[in-house]
Parts: sequence; C-alpha cells; structure tokens
Amino acid sequence: MSLFQKIKKAFKVETKPSSFLSQIISNSSAPSRKGAAETIKSYKNMPWFRAANARVSKSIASVTWELYALKKQGKAVKVAKMLHAPHDEKRNIYQSLKKEMELVEIDEHPLLDLINECNREMTGSYVRQLTQIYLDSVGEAFWIKERNGLGVPIEIWPIHPTWVTDLPTKNNPYFVVQVEHNRIPIPPTEIIWFKEPDPEKPYSRGSGLGMALGDELDTDEFAAQHTKAWFYNRARPDLLVYGDGLQPADTQRMEQEWLKRNQGFWKAFKPFFVGKKIEVKELSQSFSDMDLIPLRKYERDIIIQTFGVTPEILGIIENSNRATIEAASYIFALYCLVPRLETLREYLQMFLVPDFDDRIIIDYVSPVAEDKEYQLRAATVSPWALTKDEWREMAGKEPLPDDQGKVFMVPAMLIEVPAGKRKKPEEEKTKAIKKSEPLLNEEQQIKRWNAKVKKWDNWEEKWKRELKKFFQQQQDEVLAKLRNQKAVQKFSIEEILFERAKYNKLLTDLAMPLLISILEDGAEEAAETIGFDYSLFDVTNPHVQEWISSELGIQIKGINDTTLEALRATLSEGINNGETISQLSDRVGQVFTAAKGYRSELISRTETIRSYRAGNLELYRQSGTEKVTWWAALDERTCEECLSYHGHSYLVSEASNINTQIHPNCRCDFIPEE
Repeated sequence: MSLFQKIKKAFKVETKPSSFLSQIISNSSAPSRKGAAETIKSYKNMPWFRAANARVSKSIASVTWELYALKKQGKAVKVAKMLHAPHDEKRNIYQSLKKEMELVEIDEHPLLDLINECNREMTGSYVRQLTQIYLDSVGEAFWIKERNGLGVPIEIWPIHPTWVTDLPTKNNPYFVVQVEHNRIPIPPTEIIWFKEPDPEKPYSRGSGLGMALGDELDTDEFAAQHTKAWFYNRARPDLLVYGDGLQPADTQRMEQEWLKRNQGFWKAFKPFFVGKKIEVKELSQSFSDMDLIPLRKYERDIIIQTFGVTPEILGIIENSNRATIEAASYIFALYCLVPRLETLREYLQMFLVPDFDDRIIIDYVSPVAEDKEYQLRAATVSPWALTKDEWREMAGKEPLPDDQGKVFMVPAMLIEVPAGKRKKPEEEKTKAIKKSEPLLNEEQQIKRWNAKVKKWDNWEEKWKRELKKFFQQQQDEVLAKLRNQKAVQKFSIEEILFERAKYNKLLTDLAMPLLISILEDGAEEAAETIGFDYSLFDVTNPHVQEWISSELGIQIKGINDTTLEALRATLSEGINNGETISQLSDRVGQVFTAAKGYRSELISRTETIRSYRAGNLELYRQSGTEKVTWWAALDERTCEECLSYHGHSYLVSEASNINTQIHPNCRCDFIPEE
C-alpha cells in the first residue's frame, strides 16, 4: 500500500474551506504556475541560484527548534500573545507574565520528535531544507501529515509543489495531488501549505524569488552556454592566410609546409619566409569584447541580492574589508534567516501544534549571534567591572582553576561613592591637580556612540553613492579616449587621462554640500549633548570656512591625484608589456573598480567622521566649552595609536588640529568635559 493510500484510508473528516474562500476560488482549480518545475530545476543547473538557495536553505535547516509551555500554579495555560509573538518579542512578553506564570521548556515530546525526524525516509533537516528550497524557488511548499490510529501525526512528507494540481474549492473541498497518473484528493486538515504571498492573487498559489529572477537566471544560463559553445566549437580559424593568384595546389602545398615548419612546441614563434606576396589576418574574439564577464557578475549580484545573502557569505570578498566580513554573518542571520524562520514558525504554530496541544509554544534558537563588538566596547569602558573569568569567557577561554578568576582587577585610585552623593570639599584633592571629568558617564558615552554610528552610516551611504557616480564618469571618459586610439604606439598616456582641473571642480561641487551638511549635523548633536542653543551656531564663522577650504583643498582634491597616479602606473606597465587597447581598457577598469569599491568606502567613512567631529568641536568652541576627552572606538579594530590617546584631555583648539591629522578610517570621538 502506497503512502498516499495509507493517508487517504486514515482520513475520517472531510473539512471544507471557509464559505468566503470557497466563493473566491470556486471557479478555479489554481494549478501550479507555468515555469514552476523549471524554476525548481534551476537549483540543479544554475550555479549562483544553487549557491544562494543552498546557503539559505541549509542554514534554515540547521536551526534547532524548541517547545515551551506557560504554567500557572503548575497547570499549563494558553496565552495567545505568546503563541503568536515573534521570537524576539517572546522574551519581553514573558517578563510581563513571569510574576504569575512560569515558562517551562519541553525537552521530550512527540511533536519535537516529529520535527526532528519527520519520516522514515528523510531526516528533519533534509525536510526543512527541501521546504525552504521550494519556498524560495516558487513561493510555496506542502507537507502531508500521516497519522496513527489515534489521529495524531506521526510522519511528515514533503511533496513537490507542482504535484498539487488543484486547491480546495466549494465543489471539491480537497487538495488534489497528482503523482504520475494517480490523482489523490487530500482534505485541507491533512496538508500544511507554506506560502509566500502573491499580491496579485492573494488567495491562489504562492510567488517565489526564483520566479522573480526568471529573466536573470535565463540570461546567466545563456551566457554560460555561449561560453561553453565558444570553447567546444567556435567554427572559425584563428588565422586567414591569403595571397593574389594562388591556385588550390599552391595553397595545399603552403598549408603542408606551414604545418611542417611551425607546428609543435619547439617550433613556436619561428619566422616563415615565402617568395610570394602573402598576407596573414588574425581573427580574435575575447570575453572582454563580448562583456560576458561583467554580465555574469551583474547577474550574480542580482541573484544573491534578491535572496538577501551577503556576498561575503558566498566567499565574494573583492570589495570587502575586515569590518564587512565580520558583519556579514550577523546581517545574513538577522535580515535573511530570521524572517524565513518566522514564516515557518507561524505555520507550524497554526497548523501543526494544535494536532498535539494548542497550549504548546513552538520556537527556534535564534541564529543571530550576540553583538560581540558592542559587548567588548561596553566592557572596555569599565574593564574593572568584569572578573578575570568573565574576560576569559569573552576571549573564548576556560575559567581559571580553583576560583582564581573570580576577582576584579580594580585600579588603586578608584573610590566607591554612593549614587547621587559627592565627597565633601575637604575630602577632595586640590583643584590645581584635579583632572576635569567627562560630561557624560559611561552608559551615556556608549549610547551616544551608537547613535552617532547610525548617523555616520547614513552619511557614508550618501557619500558612496555620489563618489561611485563621480568615478564612473571619469572611467567612461578615459575609456572613450582610449578606445578612440588606433594603435598603442601612437598615443601618450597623458592624452587619455581625465583633466585634473575639470574633475577637481566637479569633486568640489560634489563634496562641499556634503561636508557642510555633515558638519551642521555634528554641531546640532553636540548642542543637544551640552544643552546649548543650536540656533546660535554660526556656520559662516571664519573657523568653519577655513576648515572647509582646507578639507577641499588638501583632502578632497588628493582623491583625483591618487586616481591619476594609479592610471599612469598601470597604463605604463601595460604599454611596456605590449598590450592591446582591449587589455589596457581592462587595466583602466581595474583602477576604477577599486575606486568605486574600497576607496569609495574609505573616503566616505573618513570624510564623514572627520566632518562630523569638526561640527562637534566648532560647536564646543562657540559655546565656550574648554576641554574635551579623546574617546577611542574600543574594539578589536582599534589601532594602537588611537588606543594610546584614550582618556586624554585636550583643549578644544588642540582637538581641532588633531582632527585634521587623524589617520584615514579613524572612528574615534571627542567627549566634552565639565
């Protein structure tokens, strides 16, 4: 007896869909969408679709699922908001309930076994991965429940979405599953229909990412097939040898002589002399000429961006740095995995849990790692607040034996003072040797830092967008000049480089409004910090204008000089190597790929934070604040130079000079002192 026959025999109840839904879909069997089978097949045939889909589905499949119950006076109770709340909200909801109820984890339960084992042929992770592949590919997945004699689900069987040929209607209240020539009606109670919404037809079949990527997948596949065909059989020779008045016998004799004298490794590059007028025409074609490489990279980027997979997760690190690589897993888990897990959790809570006990809460172990950088940054502000063992735990080390690590490393000069009280004047040291204190306490410093980082991120994105457009304009101009040249030997490098004066002006026009806006944003934030009236801030002050002129004249315009130097160096090397115009064009492209990639990010971060700090410091100067404290961005990326300045006190005028000299990519800050 087949699986479906067993299921059909076990059905006792024929559940009809709601009357409203019946009216909507009563005249349509809603077959699977055209192209659904081909889209799912793309998982096997198309590399980048497979890479992104597999990385997501395997990560989803590896997540651990858990069961909980809320108990009140020892008895399990049903709390709707705990059943349906997202993972992150459950903790907050329980905090409001824990005075009356206890949250108990269920370690052993048939439902937990079912999720982890699914059926006698497939593991739980296999079924979950297959389910996610279907959801991302075509927007829907189906599970059939197989029940025991008591009506309790004991196995789950995933089925191919295209096997479901009909949805329940008023006249036929069943899902119809067709396997080969067998059409099997299954009541809605026995199927879990996971679904991604189709806004156009919300009560019909699902809509997946693979369908949205149809054109991109086809384009990439055609490009791959073209490349394969190019290597397999180009159907043309590399050389055409021809001459006036040659007879067939002459050409045959010359071909044999040519092959005899030139064929073979040791005869390569030897000259061949003839007494007649002979011409040789080389036929060449490259992937660069056809733009196949940029095209496939473009399609790759669209595919992985649609899936929400960060490039670093797939090993694409050409435009990455240490910071983006470290953040990739966090972003992938938070914005790619968690939303998909929430979809699965909702369906399981609604359509599987009630078959066992509707008081059970199903949840998953979050794949989002703790923010280690934030924890370290907070800890280093007050390193004495943690024990040796706690520091060792953050470093991945075991606790010290015999409780040796259960001690605090406290500076000798620190003294406990009750909150809200200060020592009497006679107990204090003389003010002549007393150091000024930062205006903000440790918690406020961290909170202010996090708020600043968000603002900096927004400004950095604006910088990067403008810089990429700017560099693209330069690239287009240089390539146009280069491709207009007929021979490499007949032009000088300076002829094809962009005009420095022209692009200095364009960059100044681009940078000035950004610098001023970021500076004003920094000044406004500083005014809020010290309680100063921001309306009194004067952006036309000579100090501000002098800083902007210096930044434009030295820092910003140096960007063009760096690009020109890089172009001169690579083009000079290419010309010396005897490269073609096409090869030199590739060199130009590499220079601007770097400019639009890591250079744009470096410039954006440096100019954003430097301008923001300048606004902070100018506001402090205009408000009469005398001193500031250097606050280093304390984490594993902090350089030794910046760390050595942490906690040092400076006059505002000194800090302004330091701000213009700080190394690129610096993320440090100045905190006003009392």
